[in-house]
Amino acid sequence: MGASGGVAEAVYRTLYYKLTGKQMVNFKVTALRGNKAVKEIHAKLGKTKIGFAAVNGMANAFDLIKQIKAGRDDLHFIEVMACPGSCISGGGQPLTKNAEAVKARMKTLYDIDEKESIKVAHKNPSVIDLLDKYQGREYESFRENFKTSFRPREVMR
Repeated sequence: MGASGGVAEAVYRTLYYKLTGKQMVNFKVTALRGNKAVKEIHAKLGKTKIGFAAVNGMANAFDLIKQIKAGRDDLHFIEVMACPGSCISGGGQPLTKNAEAVKARMKTLYDIDEKESIKVAHKNPSVIDLLDKYQGREYESFRENFKTSFRPREVMR
């Protein structure tokens, strides 16, 4: 289960460190949180200007693709969640039309993040061990162990 913008926020946190050499003081990237259809953040990290977007739903993703094809070039990372409202209100969760229930799920995730002692991927021991294990290996070996596949599924209503 995830809230839209969570992956983008995690990448932003590590990129902040990589580009500035400093840890973030406030780990909340508010611009990427919430349930808006499209969320963006533009910032200067060190000497580099970056743009991130988190998009809910495929219609919004296609709109953003059209903008990029038309020449938009200010985004460097785009997270797309197929389910409108993200996985937190997607097919793997109890179905509800209650927006407050979805907000409560999202708040729970943000509360967990707030309490976690490890806030950035580059300090996560599991990630560090994984990267150490695969460092120097051929791309195919890495891909073989981390690829996935997809198949058509019936739409739940």
